Amino acid sequence: MAMVKCKECKQDVSNKAKVCPHCGVKEPGVNLLAGAVLIVVLVAVGWAYFTFSSFDDQAITQEQFGKDWPFTVSDGSVDCVDGIGAVFKSGGVSYQLNGIADAIGYAAIETIWRDSPDIPGTKIGLGSVLELALDECK
Repeated sequence: MAMVKCKECKQDVSNKAKVCPHCGVKEPGVNLLAGAVLIVVLVAVGWAYFTFSSFDDQAITQEQFGKDWPFTVSDGSVDCVDGIGAVFKSGGVSYQLNGIADAIGYAAIETIWRDSPDIPGTKIGLGSVLELALDECK
């Protein structure tokens, strides 16, 4: 049995006591203010999670893009982060598609960005993939 302070008289009472033996207040170990603060914190955390998380990544594949597929991996998904950052996700890694996602700290896209077979020394354009990712921001 743990002892807590009565919310009214501040005397020690059992945390299971229904009535304080010293002052008679009901539920002496229950602090409504602490409970209210906890509820506010939980609501705020839940709001932030659902506001800044995305549950609807759009799956894309090499098959969809054909020769214009810009990556060395065969599939993944695109998503919007923080309302304006564009990312490509594959193999458990999120890669930046724009400067915003780069500034946030997502992995460099260069590690999976495919070289252009038509123009030596260049990469395949990311424009269509970036557009799909930014559509997720809407």
